[in-house]
Amino acid sequence: MAGRAWVHELDTKLRAAAAAGFKGIEIFWEDLVYAARRYDAEATESTGQAILQAAAWTRQLCDDLDLEILVLQPLMNYEGLIDRAEHAKQIEKAKLFFQVVKILGTDIVQVPSQMSKIGTTGDLRVIVEDMKELAVLGQQQDPPVRVAYECMAWGAHIDT
Repeated sequence: MAGRAWVHELDTKLRAAAAAGFKGIEIFWEDLVYAARRYDAEATESTGQAILQAAAWTRQLCDDLDLEILVLQPLMNYEGLIDRAEHAKQIEKAKLFFQVVKILGTDIVQVPSQMSKIGTTGDLRVIVEDMKELAVLGQQQDPPVRVAYECMAWGAHIDT
């Protein structure tokens, strides 16, 4: 992309993975956002239609390269938000993730542990309830979507 020389295009990454003999890959959300700019030059992480188009393009390319898409990641900074309006925005983003995983042909969304102490709580009851809410939403999808929680070593509250 013009002006983004530091970003390797998704199709370049996928072709390199296939050439190296990989059979399965993880798709990174930001790669889809960049790819969405093929359809909407001003696409952002919440530009639904362009993201869905980018997901379909990605799936077709992976099919052509015989690459299985294992997981969509990361749904970042999700759990433990103190501001429940912000939490509601994250739930809406998760719903878009659920649409995207169907298109990609996977059933896993990866959620890393919260990386910010600002505006978040370390209260395990809140964190667990947030994760349960996401898991229940995933199970309500057709087909169901699994949520994989990754405890980041640098997590703000969950780091092991």
